[in-house]
Amino acid sequence: LKPLPSQEGLALCQNRSSVSFLTLATMSASECLPAGNMTDKGLDRIHVCLTGILSLAPEDYDQPKAKNQQTNLDDISMLLDHQHNPGAYRICQDAMVDGAAVPALLGLAVNGASDAICSKALEVLTRLVFSNARAAEAVAGDPAFLLAIDAVLQRSSPLRLAVLQLAQAVAASHTLAVRSAVSEVVSRVAPQLGDDTFQVLPLAALEVMVSASFHCPENVALVVPPSLLESILAEDDTRPAWLPLDPVHVLICGLLATNVSSERLQSACFMEYFACALQAAACQTEWPQGSGVFHSPCRLAQITQRLTHLGYHSSLLFAVPLLAQIVEVAQDQATTNVALVALRGLCRNVDCLKALLQLTDFRQNMLHAMCESGEDSDARDLASYLITVEGMFEAAQAVLDESKRFIPHAPSVHDLAELFSSVAALDGELATEQLLEVLRSTPIGPTAAVQASLSGGAQRGFSFEDFARYVYGTPTLLGWWPSLMENTAEVWEAASASPGPSGMARPSLLQLVALFEQGSQGKSTLSTTTLLEKSLPSLAIPTEGGAVEEAFAGIRGREKMSLEEFARWLADLYVALANEEREAAEE
Repeated sequence: LKPLPSQEGLALCQNRSSVSFLTLATMSASECLPAGNMTDKGLDRIHVCLTGILSLAPEDYDQPKAKNQQTNLDDISMLLDHQHNPGAYRICQDAMVDGAAVPALLGLAVNGASDAICSKALEVLTRLVFSNARAAEAVAGDPAFLLAIDAVLQRSSPLRLAVLQLAQAVAASHTLAVRSAVSEVVSRVAPQLGDDTFQVLPLAALEVMVSASFHCPENVALVVPPSLLESILAEDDTRPAWLPLDPVHVLICGLLATNVSSERLQSACFMEYFACALQAAACQTEWPQGSGVFHSPCRLAQITQRLTHLGYHSSLLFAVPLLAQIVEVAQDQATTNVALVALRGLCRNVDCLKALLQLTDFRQNMLHAMCESGEDSDARDLASYLITVEGMFEAAQAVLDESKRFIPHAPSVHDLAELFSSVAALDGELATEQLLEVLRSTPIGPTAAVQASLSGGAQRGFSFEDFARYVYGTPTLLGWWPSLMENTAEVWEAASASPGPSGMARPSLLQLVALFEQGSQGKSTLSTTTLLEKSLPSLAIPTEGGAVEEAFAGIRGREKMSLEEFARWLADLYVALANEEREAAEE
C-alpha cells in the first residue's frame, strides 16, 4: 500500500513554502496503474537531464550553479510520473537507475543550494522508487540514504514530509533487499509520530510504519506504543485528531495491527475495506475510486496469510478467487509465491478449500502450467494438496452415499472435514488422542465404546479418508455412527421437535453426548444414581415432582443406562414435564 498524506496537510505545506511536493495520492486520475514500459517517450530527455545533474561534483551541490538543475529535476520528475508519462515512466525509472542517478539525487536532497532543489530531489527519488524494486534496492542500498533521512528530518516541516514520503516509498517495496535499511529507518522516523505541531507529519510517519511492518514487524512494535496502536484502531473520539477516519486509513491501521499484534482486530469495517483493497489489487486498479491509491498485491497476500494465522480464515472466503487472480496477473515471482502460499493456508478452512477446488480454469490452466514448468515448488505443493484432498473428499462421499439409507442423520462429508481440519491438515493424519477429540465434537460416543473398537489393532494414524470410513462404515467395517449414534440421533431429533416445558432449553445432540460422557466418567453406561444427583441438576431439571418421580419409577431396578436409553428417557421426561406444566396452567 502506498498512501500519502491528506490534501489538507499538503495544502498546509504549500502555504508554508513555495516547495512543490509529490503526492502519490493525487498522481493518477486513471483507474488502472499503467505498465509504463510500452514506449520510450521521454527517454532521450532523461539522458540529457541526467547528464546535466551528473555534471555537478558533490562539492557543487550547495553552490548557486546547482540551482541551474531545477529545470532538469522538474523534467525528470514529470517523466517518472505515471500520470504524465503512463507509457514509459517505468522505462525512465530503469534508465535513471542504470545511469547511477541515486547518489547525486541523495546528495542534492541533503545539500541542495535551496529548499526547492532539496525538495525536488526528494520528489524525484520517491517517484523513481514508486513500484520499482530495482530502484528501491538502489536507494536503500546507498550509504547516503540513511544519512539523508537523518539530515532532512532535522529541517523544515515541508522537507521532513518529503523525506518521509521517500522513506515510505522505499519501505513499500516488497523486495527483501531493502529490509536492512527499512529496519534502520523505523527508529529514525518514530519521533515524528509524536509531532503534534504539524499534523500531516505523524500521519506520514504512521504510513512509513505500516509499510515497514511488512519487513520488520518486531522493530515497528518496539517504537509504536500499545497506547498509540489502540488509539489509531479506534473509530470514535479517542482516535488521534491527525488521523482521518476514512476507508484507506482504517485499512492501513488494520494492516499495521495485523502485522505487529497477536490480538484480534475489533474494527467493524476493516475486513470490508480489506476485501475492497484486495479486489482492487487483483484488478490492478485504485481503491477507493478516485483516490489514486494502488495497493500492493504482494503485501495484501501477506496480510491474508497473517489473518489466516490469527484465525480469520472463516472470514476470508472472498480472498480465494482474488488470490488466484493475483497469481494469474502477478508481474514478479515473489508476488506469485506469496499468493500461492496464502491460498495454501486458506485451504485449512473447508469452505475456502471448496471454493478453490471449484476454480477449474485456474487449476487446469494456470496452476497446471506452473507445475509443468518444474520451477515453482509452491505451485506444485498447492496442486498436489488439491488433488490429494479432492480424491479423499470423493472417496468419503462415496462411502456416505453407499450407507446413507441406513444413517440418514449422519454428519455430512463437509462437517467431517471441518472437524478433522480443526486439529490436523486434511492431507495429514489424526493420532488416537486427536481422533477422540474430534469424535467428541462430531458427536460420537461413548468414548469407551470407540476405544474398545480400536483396542484390537495397532496404534496408527487416521487419514481423512480413514476417518470417514470408520465414521460411516463400509460393507466390511462396522461404522461408529451406525453402531453408536444413529438411533440416538433419531430419538433426539424427534424429541427436539416435540413441545417441551417453558424456560427449559433442551441440550443439543452434542451437549447430550457430553452430558452422558461426564456422568459415565469414561464408561459406556450411566448410573441412575448419577442421573438423579448430577445429570438432572446440570440441566436445571427439578429432582422432585410428579413427572420426575414417574420417570424414575419407569426405570426402577435398572442401575445402568446406555446412551440411547438415556436419550429416550430424557426425551420422555421433557414431554412429561411439558404435559405437567400444561395441566397446571389449565387448573
